Amino acid sequence: MATLDLTGQRFHKLTALYPTGKKSEHGSNAIWVCLCDCGKYTEANTGQLRCGTKKSCGCAKAEHASSLNRTHGGRNDRLYLVWMDMRRRCRDTKDRNYKNYGGRGISVCSEWDAHYELFKEWALSNGYDETAKKSKCTLDRINVDGNYCQENCRWVDVITQCNNKRNNRRITYGGETHTMAEWDRARGFPKNTIYKRISAGWTAEKAITKHLDYTHHPKMRMDTNGKPL
Repeated sequence: MATLDLTGQRFHKLTALYPTGKKSEHGSNAIWVCLCDCGKYTEANTGQLRCGTKKSCGCAKAEHASSLNRTHGGRNDRLYLVWMDMRRRCRDTKDRNYKNYGGRGISVCSEWDAHYELFKEWALSNGYDETAKKSKCTLDRINVDGNYCQENCRWVDVITQCNNKRNNRRITYGGETHTMAEWDRARGFPKNTIYKRISAGWTAEKAITKHLDYTHHPKMRMDTNGKPL
């Protein structure tokens, strides 16, 4: 079978110069010496050129990666990683957090999912602080059963985000409703004090109002720092 003459033909960034006289691995395609637009020479077989599976000497991939870095401000930047993590837990069934996101039907809006630039633009205009500690600037969905989109997302500290988890237990006392962690901070108790009291059988009122004198309670004896004895 005669070799298809590609001499002088252009395929994306490659121009076919002359055949090497060799065949591809399976013997069906001639291998051509090609000149890339960047000035380098490379080899490609007839099928790669005609189908577009090889478009350059390799410089096109490097240029694409460089473009991503310029557009994103660096693919290792924290905000870019936030974007990647957000999409991964909604799409990747192998991700350890998928069951709590994509597995529950949570998704990323089409604009953010397809374009990091749009997510970045929203983030920088709505409270994202690249100089803040990670624990002080986290991406949070206002409605924990809603999707990732402009209307349902905000930047908050990790405490606010933890208080917004769907498995949090909330207690109402004196006309106010808070999570146990919020009540601990409001009452000046050590972390998890109210949780331990409720677990020990205390009423909500007693768990929230009682001072750190617990030695009378058989199931919840604590020292003056609120730690179980």
